[in-house]
Amino acid sequence: MTSKRNYLPIGIITALLVFTVSCGGNASNEKNTPEGTDNQGGSSKENGELAEKQPCDLITQKQAQELEIKNNGEINEFDKSTCQWKITRTSGIDVSVYRDKHIGQINFSKDETSSTKLNGREAVIAKTGKYNCSLAFNVSSSSSISVSSTAEATDPVETACDLVKKAAPMVEHNISDN
Repeated sequence: MTSKRNYLPIGIITALLVFTVSCGGNASNEKNTPEGTDNQGGSSKENGELAEKQPCDLITQKQAQELEIKNNGEINEFDKSTCQWKITRTSGIDVSVYRDKHIGQINFSKDETSSTKLNGREAVIAKTGKYNCSLAFNVSSSSSISVSSTAEATDPVETACDLVKKAAPMVEHNISDN
């Protein structure tokens, strides 16, 4: 006669296997990524300058003082690749790191964009609305950084553009300075 206790270990093992399979577990230490995506976000050689960089590390405390930033940078809750700093209650600077986009793939309104250079790197300045300005530059052929600013409602958009023209070279220096 078989006892119920003999089935208990088999039931526990079966439950663990079902749980592991349903949670996407695998026997290797590889990350589960959707098919057709690259685990590395580009080659480590191409993205070397950005490999270990976090958006909030791209403006130093000294630079923040020069830019009159009032707080430590904070990661945007909706976009983890963007760090935000406040200058006033309604104005500030954002730095976005695009590890898998060059400047031509960033979605700027084409009405107010112009090509430029930043320390020899391909770049674009975009006036994105009445109070916003961005300066994005290529880090490699497949990665870029965008420095954006929002001006006070009483200031012209050029105020925001002046600020990104001051901040972007600082950010570029910080990724180049190994």
